[in-house]
Amino acid sequence: MNDRGLPTLPEELGVLIKETQAVLHQRMDEVLRPLGLNVAQYACLHALYDSPGITSSGWPAGRSCPGSR
Repeated sequence: MNDRGLPTLPEELGVLIKETQAVLHQRMDEVLRPLGLNVAQYACLHALYDSPGITSSGWPAGRSCPGSR
């Protein structure tokens, strides 16, 4: 907030980005649900698609797929 109690430009931008992300997540969920997937599962499948031939030992440390723990 600035000295007049109004949000600063970075704060407003942050709110807009968060709102956009929420709408995108909701729309992705609507499209993926009939396929039996959620957004996290899709993200994992997309990462695997981008890394053909990757093995479990080649998966970057610290990254996990939903349900892999």
